[in-house]
This record gives sequence, structure tokens and C-alpha cells, in this order.
Amino acid sequence: MSRYHKNLVSLSTLFCVSLVGFVAVSPQSLWIDEANTATKALAPDWEAFVSAMVTEKGSDQQMPLYMVLIWLWEKAVGSSEFALRALNIPLLALAIAWIIGRTRISLSVRLWFVVFACVSPMVWAYLDEARPYILQFFGGGLIMSSLVNLTNNPQGKPPKTHDALVAVGGALILYTASLLSALSLVF
Repeated sequence: MSRYHKNLVSLSTLFCVSLVGFVAVSPQSLWIDEANTATKALAPDWEAFVSAMVTEKGSDQQMPLYMVLIWLWEKAVGSSEFALRALNIPLLALAIAWIIGRTRISLSVRLWFVVFACVSPMVWAYLDEARPYILQFFGGGLIMSSLVNLTNNPQGKPPKTHDALVAVGGALILYTASLLSALSLVF
């Protein structure tokens, strides 16, 4: 397949993934955890955001990366239910773009991954929540892609150092966007 056709397939795939995101994200009312996230995202400035994060206990403290992202996102996009949840659309597109563009396995296998991700009920459900689950999907995608690249080496070339660094980056994303970061609150 020519480079032109690969790029066309990649762009078409990203368009379809983004379309899935726009269909999955709804303007329905926020549920309680999303409302807590929205309250902090609405903080007018950085000091108010940090103050809310420190004083209002709850799961939001356990995902500082996501909370900073959604605070920045709200400033750029708005505070409606749809706008807050829409942060998941570019996160999903970035995850899929990375997997399609950087994973060194056949294009057909990468496209099957995309198909399964796009029809997954869990992905659809998590796209429609102003919570860190799609960011975690992104971090997991970085780790998966890196592990595939590090272990799938048919030409016998040494693994690339950046693959290990990307895996560490994915692990840091997972750590700062999930309950794992609660460990730092304990110690």
C-alpha cells in the first residue's frame, strides 16, 4: 500500500473515530461525580482551582492530570454538559492516532483494534462521562503500542529507546489520572 493510501486510511479512520465521539457524547445532566468535576473546572483562576482541589476531598484529588486538563478545557471550550464531556473526543482521537501511526504491526491489525475500540460499549459509555476514563484509555494505548513495538521486532533490529520512554509516559498518565495517584496521598 502506498504512503498516500496509508495516510488516507489514517485520516479516514480518525474522522470516523471523531464521529463516534460526537455521537457518543451527550448533553444529558451531569451525575454527581461529574458535577464535582465540573465545580472544580469552573474555578475562575488557578488559585481557586488549586484551593478547590485541596479543600474539597474526594476522588478528584486522585486524578490531578485529568482535573488540570478539564480545568483548561473548560476555559477554552465552555462549561455545558456536552462541552465538558467533549474533552474525551480529542483524547480518543489522539489515542487512536498514536496506535495507527506509531505501532509497528500490520495496518490491518491496527484497523481491527480501531473497529473494536469504536464498537466497545465501555468506550461509548466512558466517552459520555466528564471523568478520566478516556484519558486512561489514551495512557493504556501508549503502553500497549510501546510494548508491541518493543516485543514485535521481526527484522532483529534493537528496540528503540523512545518506545520505552513512551511506555513510561503512558504509565505516568495512568498514574496521574486514576486511583493509583491516591498512593501519593497516603505516603
